[in-house]
Amino acid sequence: MMIAPVLEPGKSTVEVYLPRDRWYNFYSQKELTERGTHVTLEAGLDQPIPVLLRGYTIFAVQTPGINTMESRKSNFSLVIALCSMGNGEGDLFYDDGNSSGTIQ
Repeated sequence: MMIAPVLEPGKSTVEVYLPRDRWYNFYSQKELTERGTHVTLEAGLDQPIPVLLRGYTIFAVQTPGINTMESRKSNFSLVIALCSMGNGEGDLFYDDGNSSGTIQ
């Protein structure tokens, strides 16, 4: 995942380098055509911070709630960014919010 916020006052774009690989816009889930080059992304105050997914990643996403108990009531969705071979991989750690030792 690449997060590319604007770090300079008054700017509405950000320039990032995309290594040679497949990259996807997290929000639109569309593949970017540029690879191995610098690209300029819109990132003004009226737009979300640019978030890109590198191919071969799978992310679980969930609608947030006002607290963790409310969040747990929402279903998960998967965002899958496939590599050029059509594969992806990801991990999910689900903390129930009550138990201790959940990592083991």
